[in-house]
Amino acid sequence: MKDFEKTIINITAASFIQILERVEVCIHLVKTATIYILLILLRELQCRIYICSVGGAQKDVYLMKFVEWFYK
Repeated sequence: MKDFEKTIINITAASFIQILERVEVCIHLVKTATIYILLILLRELQCRIYICSVGGAQKDVYLMKFVEWFYK
């Protein structure tokens, strides 16, 4: 498995909204002790963006890109 930690970016809620406005979103909401919101954003270049928002830190969104190597 590749190391994704290098691609994790801390973005603001405003940036998060801008991303959602530009791509089609498939939302999977999982309710546990902490609320995890998993968003898979599909883009034309077959890039996948994985966004995880943890219940206590909703203002801090962690962005992880799954780039074209995922399809190689």
